[in-house]
Amino acid sequence: EGGRSLGGAALLSGLGRMRLLALRVLLAISLAEGVHSAATHGDACGGVVPLSCAATASCAVQITQAVMRCSQSGGGTVHLAAGTYHLNDTGAAFGQFAPMLQLGGVHNVVLAGHPGAAYASSGYQQPNADPSATTLLIHGLRGGVLLQDSSGVTFSGLQVDMARMPYTYGRCTAATGSTMTVQFDSTAYPYDADSVTRNPWLMQVTDVNLFDTFNWRIGEGSTIAASLLHEDFFAVHLDAPGQLTLQGIGLSQGIVVGSDYLLRNTYYGAGGFRLSNCTGTDISNVTLWTVAGMGFMVAESSDTSLTDVAVTRRPGRPLSGCADASHFDETSGYIRMLRFRADGQGDDGLNVHGVYLLPPIIVRHQQTAEPAREREILSASK
Repeated sequence: EGGRSLGGAALLSGLGRMRLLALRVLLAISLAEGVHSAATHGDACGGVVPLSCAATASCAVQITQAVMRCSQSGGGTVHLAAGTYHLNDTGAAFGQFAPMLQLGGVHNVVLAGHPGAAYASSGYQQPNADPSATTLLIHGLRGGVLLQDSSGVTFSGLQVDMARMPYTYGRCTAATGSTMTVQFDSTAYPYDADSVTRNPWLMQVTDVNLFDTFNWRIGEGSTIAASLLHEDFFAVHLDAPGQLTLQGIGLSQGIVVGSDYLLRNTYYGAGGFRLSNCTGTDISNVTLWTVAGMGFMVAESSDTSLTDVAVTRRPGRPLSGCADASHFDETSGYIRMLRFRADGQGDDGLNVHGVYLLPPIIVRHQQTAEPAREREILSASK
């Protein structure tokens, strides 16, 4: 009797395991079908935004409309092609700090491009735009993406760059007590009449930095800000092609003739990605080559992930982002950063900032077989 009872229990236990396995299989199939359905639905609601939008200077508008249309129809994927999307065609001063992609109230949408070769063994050595990558090119002193009041949004496979750097790099060749003359590469940093007309902000410099050419970085404690001298900016006078003179800064402020300097036209300008009041945002395989402010600014948001993300500079460029590579303010839930690269930024690589309370932070560092380090930061500042 006991043996038969034990055998019956074993049989029932085995049947239970089989049912559980069948349930898991059905669940896996359902999830796979759900993913397939969402992707298909996304293709229908968002489609592929054509590179031809650059011809009508409407890439930012078309990408924004595709994302909003996709969200309003229940979510899905908006695809971007490999190549360069010119987000705008002007660098006029009007609205110069506004982000190009302004997305609000977006839910369950993936904006997917092609990451290109940024994570290959080349070590980010890409002097020019990668044709196999999706590049969002910003003209003028504008930002990249503003996402607000949104949930479940993913950005994947994107590179962001600027047509004209928000700074000029060169060597001081002469100085007086209140002026400094700088020679620079006019090809890398155009100051021709057309560039100045389209980008009048070029005639104003907010910060001057001594540049360490040996370590290829901004000199420690070398920032001379116009605001510290009770000025809004240092005025630029163009002397000749490849030469300019700054007014209001010179030998009296410690300028050294013969040294290299970085002249920033903005510091806390419009950055690469700004999240405001968002939850469950996932950013992966995204590279910011140059932005006019912070790389990633996350405020009043929760559960943010950055995976295989970089704020870095192309070879030969002195700067990537003009301010912090990543900045988190009043965040809750988790912040996950895996294989995050911060290189050449104008300020902090990582700033987890609490206005009201000091957030408890746990940093887990694991050395993997890959050269890159993996970091996970968990914060709860609310």
